[in-house]
Amino acid sequence: MMGQEGIVSIKEQIKGVETIVAVDHAHEALKNFHLREDDVEEKKPEESKEKESPHIQELYKVTAHVAPLFKTFNNCKYVQRNVVLNQIKFHIFTEKGTCSMHKLLANM
Repeated sequence: MMGQEGIVSIKEQIKGVETIVAVDHAHEALKNFHLREDDVEEKKPEESKEKESPHIQELYKVTAHVAPLFKTFNNCKYVQRNVVLNQIKFHIFTEKGTCSMHKLLANM
């Protein structure tokens, strides 16, 4: 439409691809063009929102073989690493520099 009115010059560079090669700034339609303030959307400065990376947490599966160690956790299927370590430490008793293993750990 603008090409037919002589506002822009369009050239077909490749078959099916048209390119604007010139704009007639002296054309009456461009001289009389006035942009209304209502037509312009003001871009609000975006707050500095940093994308939060997802929180990835390593979990360990509680199998039937180790379930007795985690019976206090209401038969949960997965536990965190620190829970595993704490439960193992809880079932190992240290006295005078020696370690004795609880029977639950000894049977594993």
